[in-house]
Amino acid sequence: PVQIYITAYKLKMALEEINEGIILISSQRVSNIMDCDTILVLDGGRLAAIGTHSELLKNSELYRKICRSQKISIDEAA
Repeated sequence: PVQIYITAYKLKMALEEINEGIILISSQRVSNIMDCDTILVLDGGRLAAIGTHSELLKNSELYRKICRSQKISIDEAA
């Protein structure tokens, strides 16, 4: 588990240095993508929701369910 967190941390640090362009990240971990400008939520290979982390917390039950399963706070959805 430690190696996973180090890799995620390195990814976040590298992405912070990129100032332009489009970056596509595929992740099963909400913590890796919650700061992205746009998040696409897929369910069974189909687009289920799109938005920022805050927007998805408010508008997508599926996204909230995923967050809860990963112990990500959903308090800001209220």
